[in-house]
Amino acid sequence: MITDIFMKLALKIIRIFLMVMGVIFLLLLGVATYVIVADPFELRGLVGGARPDGGTDTSDRNPLLSPEQEAFVESIGIDPATLPQEITPEMESCLIEAVGAERASQIQGGATPSAFEILKAKGCL
Repeated sequence: MITDIFMKLALKIIRIFLMVMGVIFLLLLGVATYVIVADPFELRGLVGGARPDGGTDTSDRNPLLSPEQEAFVESIGIDPATLPQEITPEMESCLIEAVGAERASQIQGGATPSAFEILKAKGCL
């Protein structure tokens, strides 16, 4: 009899505890969703998500590269602004030796080089 009363009390306490924890979880989930969506503290730019300016940066960081080439170079961790702003005849001949004349003319025409081609031509820059 005392065991039954103790068991009912324990179940009631556990049920109340789980309900309170569920409400706390839902409140935290709501707050987290608000912080992520509304971004009241403007943290999105700090964690590598969207840029603080809303991702509207359309400036040409390297006049020799097409927008697709710039995006590819950035995706592999190279800042396009650090690449040469003009091509010397020595650089051009080095590129032709590294990837071949046909592919070099395609790349100069705006085709995106592969990561392997960038590694092969890295010494030319």
